[in-house]
Amino acid sequence: MKVVILLLPFLLTVSLLKAQVFTSSNLPIVIISTNNVSIPNEPKIPGTMKIIDNGPGQINHITDPGNVYDGNIGIEIRGSYSASLPQKPYSVETRDITQNDSAVALFGFPEESDWVLLANYNDKVFMRNALAFKLFNEMGQYASRTRFCEVTVNGVYQGIYVFGEKIKRDDGRVDIDKLDPDENSGEPLTGGYIFKIDYWDNQNSWKSPYHPMPLQF
Repeated sequence: MKVVILLLPFLLTVSLLKAQVFTSSNLPIVIISTNNVSIPNEPKIPGTMKIIDNGPGQINHITDPGNVYDGNIGIEIRGSYSASLPQKPYSVETRDITQNDSAVALFGFPEESDWVLLANYNDKVFMRNALAFKLFNEMGQYASRTRFCEVTVNGVYQGIYVFGEKIKRDDGRVDIDKLDPDENSGEPLTGGYIFKIDYWDNQNSWKSPYHPMPLQF
């Protein structure tokens, strides 16, 4: 009898945990399906995406129609170190019925076809990336526009993500001119660049020969 009494709290806890099924959220819900095909690091594989957002103060249910987006995508895992963590970040391309990229305006952002789902696995407050982007935007500079959301992939709940714009040259994103092949000297060569600071890669990375000087006070 004592054994049964001791086990009851444990059994009750396990039962409650098993009963936790993701069905709704006050955040937008992103539902991704690849027909149970594993998502690779690259290349993108075809899938579908439904985004549900019923507005401020409203509850979103996974059974609601996709009122932000409901269509085809290409999807792959993105990132370097972050791709090795349990919560995977994704790169998403919105596509038409012929599987060609298709520019759409999601969450009121400017039309484009390239998007990201940033995982926050090592960020316990889920806010660092979104806050940094927001502050830079309010300083009058471009940074990815974002929305917090909850994500399921092939019916499995993945957690809270930051849905945002992929950084790229575009009128609605990084508004810089594309350099033509003959613009390789003089004033035209001074513009049209995006620098990515990331993990060192012996084959694809560039390393400055100049070291930063220590601050002088």
